[in-house]
Amino acid sequence: MWEFESRGSQLLEYLDTFNCCIRVSYLNTRHLLHSQNYTKEFGDAYSITIAFAGMLYSILSLFAYRHQCVLPDSHKLKMTTKTFVMFISFLNLFALVYMVPFLLWGPDQSVSIENLRWSFIEPPCDLWEPHMYVFLDGSDNRLLYCYSVALFISSSSMIFLVFHSFYSIKKASKTTSRCSQRRQLGFLYALILMALVPNTFLIFPVFGLIVGSLNSMSYNSALGEILVCSLSVHGILSTLTLILSHKPYRSEATRMMRKLTCRNPDPKKGSAQVEFSTRSVKY
Repeated sequence: MWEFESRGSQLLEYLDTFNCCIRVSYLNTRHLLHSQNYTKEFGDAYSITIAFAGMLYSILSLFAYRHQCVLPDSHKLKMTTKTFVMFISFLNLFALVYMVPFLLWGPDQSVSIENLRWSFIEPPCDLWEPHMYVFLDGSDNRLLYCYSVALFISSSSMIFLVFHSFYSIKKASKTTSRCSQRRQLGFLYALILMALVPNTFLIFPVFGLIVGSLNSMSYNSALGEILVCSLSVHGILSTLTLILSHKPYRSEATRMMRKLTCRNPDPKKGSAQVEFSTRSVKY
């Protein structure tokens, strides 16, 4: 059992805590922009873009962690725990640091609104306030394109990690037990569901409605507010999806719920339950 697997539960807890902070960082950014009166010029789409990037990078870090767990020790892509933590920290902070050019070279909102009035009866908002709009064209759009390319590369790397993880598990099937292989595949499937379910059934449909309403020139700001609320609860939904889809986590959650709702617990099983709860969940 190698270094990542021996520290698996502890490292995953640290990553999940850090990722949850990144996922909700756009809320703090929005309040900061409001306090500095930056939203009058830049709008809230910057903070929403940070939320999308943080959501993507947080999920990517979990796939990268699982990919490191299934790699053999002799593989070229194998990292030490310290190197991996530094890499993931840099990956998540990149989403915040890259937003600096947007704040320094933001678009002129007055010009944006004047040009939009040629196409829209009422200028569409930037997913929050009806009197704001963010991106138009020119240098600010080039920054947005660069940011979109970075997100596309991250998404593509996530697909590579998934397929290479399946390949590594299949390749090591001759040297590992079937039970261990089943645990590795089960956790990988749970991560895939965690990444797909909240986005597929909540965020992507709302975002598609926003794009469609913009193209039909009948934008409704309520859709943007629904999207912001969806982003704010994405961390909770993804965590619940992971718990419900992975059997060890689901069993532990069921045991904890029974323990909380049981009024007359059996004293003979108390010591056994304490001993079981102190052991790390194997995944």
